[in-house]
Amino acid sequence: MADARSKKVFSVLAPLYEEANYAIDIAATSMREPLGMSDQIDIPDISELTVTASGASTTSPQAVTTNALALNANLEPFINAKLPQLASMQLLDGKWADQTAAQAVSMLKNSMDSDFCKYLIERNNTAADHVNAAGASLTADHVLGAAATLMDNKGIDESDLVWMMSSWGRASLSNVAGFVPNMTDAGGKVNGLPVVGTLYGIPVYSTSAVPNGRTLASSAFADDGTDMVITVASGHGLVVNQKITFATATSANDIATASSITASTATSITVASVTTASATEAGVVTLSSSENLLISKSSTFVAQQMIPSSRIVPLSDSTGSALQISAIWGRVARAGRAVVLGSPKSAI
Repeated sequence: MADARSKKVFSVLAPLYEEANYAIDIAATSMREPLGMSDQIDIPDISELTVTASGASTTSPQAVTTNALALNANLEPFINAKLPQLASMQLLDGKWADQTAAQAVSMLKNSMDSDFCKYLIERNNTAADHVNAAGASLTADHVLGAAATLMDNKGIDESDLVWMMSSWGRASLSNVAGFVPNMTDAGGKVNGLPVVGTLYGIPVYSTSAVPNGRTLASSAFADDGTDMVITVASGHGLVVNQKITFATATSANDIATASSITASTATSITVASVTTASATEAGVVTLSSSENLLISKSSTFVAQQMIPSSRIVPLSDSTGSALQISAIWGRVARAGRAVVLGSPKSAI
């Protein structure tokens, strides 16, 4: 028999989760629900077809090339909350279940959104996919340039686009005349991300899931007196002209004032020399900007469990138990169908 606490939480959790409106719900095309962990969903990707000027023309049939984007639902964020027996039973008579369910939905969805945004940044990791990489104050040219970059792809128009901004990115929009803030009262708590306005007709959402001052671990650096090469993990998503600071274990080659990236490979970034030295030691690279995203919904795909799993697990070392809530999901996107827009990390 299911634990009364689990039943009470689930009765609130299920409708809240189903109605949630977060980045993975707003900025992507929803696919079928995963059948289980590591369920793979193939998404057809048809090559462009040639249009002949006149039906009277003689032309050979074009071979239709079909590729497939593989969406692997192999992610399962979960919450494992310890519940002392006496306290949790007493809280059943109050708002414990409602508050736990609401917090679980918020935390799970925010975790998914963070992974989703980070994936899109890693997926669109060339200089051509970035606008205002240095993170200068936003202008109309930056915003319109980002939109033009995406809409230059056939089949993409304004109705297919959505902005995801960090809180500081949202604040920077005060500099852009084309931003129209949403002044409507939401009328209570919004289950997800409210629309904060439109930017030249494209809806804008603000979320903490968009990286602001993202940090990355480094494992080594080598400074030859001209350039310093910093070794980072693959999938870092950093590009030329972005600015970083750098902190090392020994402080030997720290960068306190943001320095521009002059070159980027799969596992390294290059900046100007600090002092001739090299070391294999842990360090931290910090990006000096927000990485806001303009996303093509029709080229971005998400599959997620419609209702998360929840259960109560007895603890072996006490009379308490643990409430476990999890959701299986996955994502995939076509390359070049999102633009990363830089903005100041903590200024307007």
